[in-house]
Amino acid sequence: MADLIESRYGFRPKMKKSSGGAYEIRLARELIFSKLQTGRFPEDDEILSALDERLR
Repeated sequence: MADLIESRYGFRPKMKKSSGGAYEIRLARELIFSKLQTGRFPEDDEILSALDERLR
């Protein structure tokens, strides 16, 4: 996912280690996706579409 984001938007996302099964994607503190809320990992297109909407 980090490689896709970097190639598409030109910046490398910061990765933070966590525990408890958390997998969250944020943009400027806005929560884009949370595995804890959905109970699943995101599809790549799902994240890229959400980022596209916010980075227009």
